[in-house]
Amino acid sequence: MHDFGKTKIDKNLIDKNRIFSEEEFEIIKTHPVIAYDEIKKVPFINKSVLYAVLMHHERCDGSGYPLGLKSNQIHEFAKIVAIADVFDATNSNRAYRDKKQPLEILKIIKEDSLSKLDYTLCSKFLNGMSNFYIGQTVLLNNNKKCKVIQMDLNNISSPLVLCDDEFIDLSKSNDLYVTEIL
Repeated sequence: MHDFGKTKIDKNLIDKNRIFSEEEFEIIKTHPVIAYDEIKKVPFINKSVLYAVLMHHERCDGSGYPLGLKSNQIHEFAKIVAIADVFDATNSNRAYRDKKQPLEILKIIKEDSLSKLDYTLCSKFLNGMSNFYIGQTVLLNNNKKCKVIQMDLNNISSPLVLCDDEFIDLSKSNDLYVTEIL
């Protein structure tokens, strides 16, 4: 629902297979307001939902859109949706870039929690997601399949893995990393 406004923007622009020009991006940046204006017509819609739709691209440092709000001005639901939106956007192929692997996305969210996204909410999200990946099978860049044994929130994209009865701490490896979660 948070990206509903994109359905009202020219499909050719939304589906464009290259990076947007400055003018095109200004049009794309109107989708939260478009969605807000449409969704507020729904009887009995919860105000928190409206704020989440309107503010999900706002950033704690004021760099977001459409209003340029800062942390204390952004509704908590919008902060939650912003984290989910970053995860979804980076986990999706775009015409101008390939999707990122999930552990790399967690690293991006961790970095963004220092200025753009809400630190406390990101910490809760990252903790939950890191617990999810424990026990998962991953593929390393050397084509070995390994099992995630432990996640380190300080090195979230580099877990401790078990490969063929050998423990490998990817945070201490310069040449090994997870390429895929199987």
